[in-house]
Amino acid sequence: MHKHSWAKLARTLRISGAMTCALLMGLLLAPPAMGGDLDLIGDRLDGETMMREYLLGEIDRHLTELQEAEDERLADPMDTDAIEAWQADLRENFIEALGGLPDAGTPLNAQVTEVIERDGFIVEKVIYESMPGVYVSAALFLPDDPQFEPPYPGILLACGHAHTGKGSQLYQSGAALAALHGMATLVFDPIDQGERHQLLDEDGDPIFWGTHAHSALGVGAILLGHNTARFMLHDMIRSLDYLEERPDIDGERLGAMGNSGGGTQTSHIMSLDDRIKAAAPSCYITSFDRLVNTLGPQDAEQNIFGQLAWGMDHAEYLTMRAPMPVMVCAATDDFFDIGGTHASVERARRTFEALGHEDRLVLTETEGSHGWHQPLREASVEWMLRWLKDEEATVEEPEDLVVLTDEEILATPEGEVLKLDGARSIFDINAEWAREKAAEAETRWAEIGADQALKEVREILGLPERGALPELEIEDLGEEERDGYTMRKFLLWPEENIVLPAVTMTPDGGFDEVILYLDDDGFGAAAGVDGLLADYVHEGQAVIAVDLRGLGETQGSWDFYREQFGPDGREVMLAYLIGRSYVGMRTADLIGVTLAAGDLLDTEAPIRLVADGPIVSVVALHAAALEQDLYAEARLSGEIDSFVGIVEQPLAYNMLVHTVHGALDVYDLPLLREAVGNMLTLD
Repeated sequence: MHKHSWAKLARTLRISGAMTCALLMGLLLAPPAMGGDLDLIGDRLDGETMMREYLLGEIDRHLTELQEAEDERLADPMDTDAIEAWQADLRENFIEALGGLPDAGTPLNAQVTEVIERDGFIVEKVIYESMPGVYVSAALFLPDDPQFEPPYPGILLACGHAHTGKGSQLYQSGAALAALHGMATLVFDPIDQGERHQLLDEDGDPIFWGTHAHSALGVGAILLGHNTARFMLHDMIRSLDYLEERPDIDGERLGAMGNSGGGTQTSHIMSLDDRIKAAAPSCYITSFDRLVNTLGPQDAEQNIFGQLAWGMDHAEYLTMRAPMPVMVCAATDDFFDIGGTHASVERARRTFEALGHEDRLVLTETEGSHGWHQPLREASVEWMLRWLKDEEATVEEPEDLVVLTDEEILATPEGEVLKLDGARSIFDINAEWAREKAAEAETRWAEIGADQALKEVREILGLPERGALPELEIEDLGEEERDGYTMRKFLLWPEENIVLPAVTMTPDGGFDEVILYLDDDGFGAAAGVDGLLADYVHEGQAVIAVDLRGLGETQGSWDFYREQFGPDGREVMLAYLIGRSYVGMRTADLIGVTLAAGDLLDTEAPIRLVADGPIVSVVALHAAALEQDLYAEARLSGEIDSFVGIVEQPLAYNMLVHTVHGALDVYDLPLLREAVGNMLTLD
């Protein structure tokens, strides 16, 4: 299938819970074939890793600034006001980057669907609504021993990426262990785990789950200006609401613990909800320095927009509410680098010491690989006893502990919350919000005018005004005579460590217009002797062909969990962590090349922009809308219809690269096409 057919297929599809999975997954997730190149870069740098190394360098710069700011903040250990002001700013930035939180005042409509007794504890299977129609399936482990009287301390237990969610024996064991020591523990299914799959096929079976599903949800969430973490955090907030409203639980003594992805969720809730009085994140806390240089950025909820630019590394999760007690649990051979864990705990310890509560930050390690091992479960419960019950105790998990089976712990009749009457998926909610935001943006454009609206587009892209863009450095690699025209080869440097391979092709008989050509697969194939660009030249037009960063010779290959998210998915997420987008960076590249056209060809001839493929077409549309006087025409082939369409199509291939955080608050692609007007041609 030709690459443009993928875009056409994506435009015609609307994914629903009733779709057939197997054939569609095969169609949508298969990547298109890549084209050739001219190898202009040679040994100047490694094109495949250029963007990764560049972004890692930018991250390192931001982390250095973060450390310098911390040193300044803690220079006077008596100035606790500075720490408290910093904490307040950090929390505000965190919530803003999440896109705020949905309304927490809606009815929970909680119901206990069954009660099961075990030796020393009972389990209430519970369903409640975190948002209207968004059901959370959970299990509440309660003490069943006369020595413990209600109201009990309450613990929120967040699951890692286990397919069975709350049904995992690890998480049930931790919940039961807490109940055996007089504490109620609510373990709930995260989105797309356990009974909470958000996309079902026509047979009612989940299409995907876990990291894949979280990241698919995250693609659309970015365009809405929020994050998969927003929904997960909201589930935790409403779960605390549920614990608070129960008369048998003491709402003044609430804690949180969780492992892996549950460690992420625990880190988020303990940072932002003052009701949490003690926390124990496990097998998650490391440092972004170690994370991005080993595993790379993790699935969507673990990456908060711009967090490294405004100063939130893993240590900040530990200190955002210091001196609230935190135990960091870790495994020595975890894929979350233990060196990063040590570094973050030591960084955080400085703040706890400055506040006079160094005893409230503890690191507990156990030998082993990633996982909530028994010693970590026991240590977590001991920590909760210390801070929620004021008890010092040695906790040992019974060898004969019996928890529920996968079937027994199901809280819904059919094992899927989406099969409940009136249930809505998060994908449905995102799509609904996307349509609403796009309509609001259209109305606002009409009110404020396209000129002002385009200024806001430029701002959300992080794109400087034309005069503030850096001037490209041009490296001439020499020329090649061909039949009827001359090809000259260049390397263009828009900034340090970023190179854009380019060629110009000028007909021997002169020219009166310039084609500026872009291709998703790189211009190499089109620049061949018998390629498309030779046809333009033989028709009397000059050509500038360029590979924007991360395309052609510099195409990345760092997959983000699944092929669905494109060959450079992790690099896109690296950019996201520092508040940048590939669309914004590539638009700056394209405008820079356009401004350099006169130097490349020694001409002031009009420029016709030709973009072949959905990636470069989206970039070209932005450039044409924002710098309309630079182009005589913009001819786009294979461009995607809209950002709303991306949100509506969670299985479509390679949509992550098109995302701009919060774009739908300001515009959608049809508004850019309208702004370009008659200058635009769609093939």
